[in-house]
Amino acid sequence: MSTAFWRKTPKDTAKEMQVKADEQKRLLEHYEDKSYLYGKRAQDLQSHTSALIRKYEQAAWSQKMKETTLIAR
Repeated sequence: MSTAFWRKTPKDTAKEMQVKADEQKRLLEHYEDKSYLYGKRAQDLQSHTSALIRKYEQAAWSQKMKETTLIAR
């Protein structure tokens, strides 16, 4: 069985990264709306979640660019 069969395309990876970013956005909204539930940790949770959103969106963008360059070849 070839490993190429299981390899994800950059487009698939970009979609996964965007899904993760969207999940983190919903979580961030929850942390912002219900910060009183988390006390002193609320700001840390918001900052961490914002960083994850940036990371996932950057990864999605990078994979989209990789897909674009593969198509252009």
